[in-house]
Amino acid sequence: MPVTFGDGMVLQRNMPIRIFGEATDGANITVRLNGQEKIAVSQGGNWLLNLDKIPAGGPYELVIIGDGDTIRFKDVMIGEVWFAGGQSNMAFNLENCIDFEKHLPTAENPKLRFLQIPLTEFGPINTNGLQWKNFDKNTVRGFSAVAYFFATELQERLGVTVGIIGSYRGGTWNENWMTPNSIKNTPELKYLFEKYDREYAKYKDEADYEQTYQQYLIDLKNWKANGGWSSGQAPMAPAGPKAYQRPSGLYESMIKPLQPYTIKGCIWYQGEGNSSRHEEFKTLFPAFIEGWRKSWQNPELPFYFVQLPAYGKGSTWPQFRQAQLECFEKIPHCGMVVSEGCGDEKDIHPKVKKPIGDRLGIAISAEVYKQPHVPYGPQVKKVNYYKNKAKVSFDYCDNGLVLSETNIDSFEISGEDKKFRVAQIEIKGNTLYIWNNEVQRPKYIRYAYRPYPQMVLFNKEGLPASPFTTEK
Repeated sequence: MPVTFGDGMVLQRNMPIRIFGEATDGANITVRLNGQEKIAVSQGGNWLLNLDKIPAGGPYELVIIGDGDTIRFKDVMIGEVWFAGGQSNMAFNLENCIDFEKHLPTAENPKLRFLQIPLTEFGPINTNGLQWKNFDKNTVRGFSAVAYFFATELQERLGVTVGIIGSYRGGTWNENWMTPNSIKNTPELKYLFEKYDREYAKYKDEADYEQTYQQYLIDLKNWKANGGWSSGQAPMAPAGPKAYQRPSGLYESMIKPLQPYTIKGCIWYQGEGNSSRHEEFKTLFPAFIEGWRKSWQNPELPFYFVQLPAYGKGSTWPQFRQAQLECFEKIPHCGMVVSEGCGDEKDIHPKVKKPIGDRLGIAISAEVYKQPHVPYGPQVKKVNYYKNKAKVSFDYCDNGLVLSETNIDSFEISGEDKKFRVAQIEIKGNTLYIWNNEVQRPKYIRYAYRPYPQMVLFNKEGLPASPFTTEK
């Protein structure tokens, strides 16, 4: 059976449940769960069937019979299943967060479960010790902090079992996680495979490549011994079948083996690796999501991602945050949470993750589960210019806008010359007025548009506005 199936697993409620696996060609496979019995026939060594929708509940036993064998999975719960992926800030463990002990579960919680996929750069996933686990004060320490806080928030709001499948890897680019077709079918991205093929073709044969790869492993070991990221960039694996940076490489090794396990949606925290290619990201990210929706067999799969936080050395991060904002505005069934308060001026791996997980839970419970609360902080709806002022109206702030501080320089305004000056501001309800007396004919405005910005604009519900610029 695929790695997602095991004792203690969570299956998605209120959706057809895909059960699948491998068997001898032509074998009859019988699946039983909660009074249902369905039969599939293995074709080409693979089989798949759909169980009817089941409401939240359990524990149940899932029984699979066929090919001369019977498999029984015990303690199976029906609830909400979410996938958590991305790079190092999604992989960031709970125990590395500031004051993480305050957030540990006081007791084992069988209504919160997770399956953490081991790092797999190439080849099959190592299933030794791989199992679904309940949240408790010991198991969650090494689990994704963002996913932990998200699951906790969501479970409290929904009251049903929540299961998280975590599969992530630090130091990655978005294209490492894309399906091959989503790259090949996007003209602007075809160069990714072409570049990889050229690099790999430089090796005389497999032995030559393997020798280079072994030297990379030595360099990587030395890098870790010398302090890891504090000593500089990690060495890059040579282009080839063992390089995790290869296009679609991590999709093939860490995502495809999980599919098409029925999930409700995805949470995603990645972008640091692509931040210098912010214009390309506007093409790459929609293609990435479209590819996943096809491979997860759900064209409307909810996909919620984290906007990059404040970081002093992120020289292109303002542009990248804007690219993320534009993707959020254009991609259907997609959400973005702002990471205000979760950045670090000097550390690309900030140690505050709870607000991010909480905001994911807030947004998803509002939009996906239709709970009656505001999903996001203020979002620019319209900008008009009157004489020397910009009038900005916002969505998601029916109760009004709030400034956390008043002595600020986060708002800027410019004319046609794009020479931005710090602006004065005035709030009236859900409308913001921006001006600078030296700019008589304003044309552009921006907010928190710096690598490490001061973010001060919120709605009454305490959710932050995204940095933005109207400059094109």
